[in-house]
Amino acid sequence: MPATTDLDVTVLDDDTTRFVALRGDVDIATVGRAEVVLLDALLTGYETVVLDLARVTFLDSCGLHLAMNATQVAAAQGVRFVVVPGPPHVQRIFALTGVASVVPFAARPRLSFSNGASPIPRSAEGGPHVHG
Repeated sequence: MPATTDLDVTVLDDDTTRFVALRGDVDIATVGRAEVVLLDALLTGYETVVLDLARVTFLDSCGLHLAMNATQVAAAQGVRFVVVPGPPHVQRIFALTGVASVVPFAARPRLSFSNGASPIPRSAEGGPHVHG
């Protein structure tokens, strides 16, 4: 599959948690942008970082490396890191390569905020801050 630049990265903050949602293709042409945002979240003091893959349409070895690297950085930084699973064809890549046993996937995919169901409790101050 040819490399594309079709990846949206959405960031949503709620107190000490940062959600990073990816939508589109995660490949050699797009992973850099996702990596910068994800590493920033892991290195800037958030207690929890959630990587949401629910709307990823394609993922190659670069996407696997992104998830594995983020898992290692989170462990080194003492950050709780969780990944919202992608669609079946994306999860199959994690399973076939054995990476699914290394990356901390959420037990309940409904945690995804990219599919319209917000896992973030609304605050009295008006809700979470959205970057995008």
